[in-house]
Amino acid sequence: SDRIAAWFRDRDGDKVSGLLPAWIDQIAKRNEDLFIFVEADGARGKWLKAPAVYEPVVPQSTAVTVGILNLQALGQPFSRRIVHRLELVLEIVRKQENSLIDWRDLAILATAQQGIFQHSRGKKILLLTGAQAAAASEVERIVKYIRSGSRGDIRKCIAVKGCGSAFEPVAVHSLW
Repeated sequence: SDRIAAWFRDRDGDKVSGLLPAWIDQIAKRNEDLFIFVEADGARGKWLKAPAVYEPVVPQSTAVTVGILNLQALGQPFSRRIVHRLELVLEIVRKQENSLIDWRDLAILATAQQGIFQHSRGKKILLLTGAQAAAASEVERIVKYIRSGSRGDIRKCIAVKGCGSAFEPVAVHSLW
């Protein structure tokens, strides 16, 4: 039967500290039939983010990295209410605080070297949450941008409605 287990080193309220990457690599090496999911870099509940230079810490054995951006940010101003590490995001997308977020900003965060896939390993999948808040044309523009030129090696872009365990796929785009 299918089983799910969760491991963590420490807990502080509703936040947990994950296992060290070397531990995960050892577990993966000894249990090749396991799928191991690791949250490598949270966004503190914000819709957009950029990782600090030391983030995320990704195990060597990682086969797939899922980067998440929320389409509900479209049309909203770049602000601390919506963006985790606002200064880093503004630097990557080359915009000013309070300017409006558009589809290109999400595409840049997905493909920039310092964007959401920084230090990632394995196949890359872009998950666009909040699809109920965006027109299909916005997702199409992001997909087209990623496909154009050599803008990263993202294999799939999946747009979903809902959040948490209630995701409902709206569109799946193969990018390779």
